[in-house]
This record gives sequence, C-alpha cells and structure tokens, in this order.
Amino acid sequence: MNPILEAEKITEELGDVVFIGAVGVMMHLGTRHRRTQDIDLAMVTKLSDEELETRGYRKYFEKRKYVTYTPRRIKVDIYTEDVSGIPVETVYTTSLNFTGKNRIIKVACIEVLLVAKHRAARPQDVEDLQNLCKNKGKSINWALLAKIAKPTEVSEIKTVVSAFI
Repeated sequence: MNPILEAEKITEELGDVVFIGAVGVMMHLGTRHRRTQDIDLAMVTKLSDEELETRGYRKYFEKRKYVTYTPRRIKVDIYTEDVSGIPVETVYTTSLNFTGKNRIIKVACIEVLLVAKHRAARPQDVEDLQNLCKNKGKSINWALLAKIAKPTEVSEIKTVVSAFI
C-alpha cells in the first residue's frame, strides 16, 4: 500500500478529512521515516455507517471490536469526536494542506501530532515524537501547542526537542 495515494483516494471518497497518525508523520517528514498498515483520519462531519457503506467502506467485527476498511481493504480508523483528547474541530482548524501525488490532502499540524503522539506513548509513537522533534523542532508553534496540551506535556515536549536541537 502506498499510504499517500490511499490518503488521496480517501479524500476523494469521503471529502473533508484530516490525516493523523503515520500518514501525518509521513507528510511532514517524508515516507522514509515511517511505515504503516492502517490509516488514521479525523472527520468533523460524521458519516453514518450506511453512508460509509454506500462509499465502499465496510465494517467487520474483528478481535472483539468493529474495524472499518476502505474499498481497497485498507484498515482505517476514523475519529469524529477527538484525537487523543484534542477536539476534532481543533485538529481540523489547525490542519495543513499538503500536495500528494495527484491531489491536495489535509494533514494534522505538527503541534497536534506531537501532543497525540506524546499521549499515545506506544513505541512507534515515541519514535514518531522523537523524529518530529528532531526534524521539525525549530518550527513548532509553542503558543498553539500550549493551547492544546497540558503545561506538563508542553514541558516534556520541550525537553524532547532540546535533546535533538
């Protein structure tokens, strides 16, 4: 799977979505920094299961939970309320437009990615957080970060940035 091409197809099918997670990291840092088996996105306008199904998206019950797949059988996690405690509206209003191969896609800003990765704290998230700090630490909007993160989180992220810059 080419995650960027898949993000473009999802944007075409679902409309106004913001990519978070690995696709967000890839768009900010380049594809060499990350691999992924699924795609995470946020939507301000929630689509019903029926609306998703008419667009080719299918839900299956796997491992005691419902999982959604794109028409190309790529697992997709759709966030409609918050992303790691950050309201979807904030994720959307702070998102950036990136040019993919064939179309523009919306991607979460660095600050949203940093907070989400910090809060998730899985091994791949810690690695993403470190790569984002190392490569984008000088461009962080600290005022925006302070609006979406707790003071202790801002301090911890500053510590990670200072370790790499």
